[in-house]
Amino acid sequence: MKSKQINGLTIALQNTSSFTDDDVWEAIRHVMQKPRLELIYRLRVNVMVENFYSGFLFRGMCYWNVGPSFPKDDGWCPLIIAKVTSNEKRFPCYAWPSRYGGGYLPSFTMNRMEALIHLLGHEFRHLWQTDVEELEPRQRSRRGYVWGSRGVLSNRDADAFGIHKVRQYRQLYNHKSHYCMEVLE
Repeated sequence: MKSKQINGLTIALQNTSSFTDDDVWEAIRHVMQKPRLELIYRLRVNVMVENFYSGFLFRGMCYWNVGPSFPKDDGWCPLIIAKVTSNEKRFPCYAWPSRYGGGYLPSFTMNRMEALIHLLGHEFRHLWQTDVEELEPRQRSRRGYVWGSRGVLSNRDADAFGIHKVRQYRQLYNHKSHYCMEVLE
């Protein structure tokens, strides 16, 4: 288990995936940068990244208050689990939300790294949503949420944040991938 301080937040990482630790730290740093995702009441977050062997390409979960999930943990803190397939050949992919609802938005990911950024952005946004909910009612507002989101924990808002972070990542690293031409042909 490795931990680092990012934007005043201690993040403990357990990486059992085929991503290198440096790649995962880069994805976490990218999600936490501008527009800055400030977690008000959180001091520490545990992140687990694993390979995913199901029919899906990626899946994430966020548990708000779990007990010590890593060795030498001393208290309760959130746990984010991100699972991404190890098969690069399954990308690019277009994820359609299910017709049964849930508020998810359609998204396009070109590779595994983008899928990881999308997942981490989505799950960290849920932590931000719970922090905003814990504010006094007069301090709370819908400002910062995406249009059409409802409730405290909005998958539409979290997905929009994840998609925004993926687009920011593409612009930042100037990813003009060969996938774009293959998809258009």
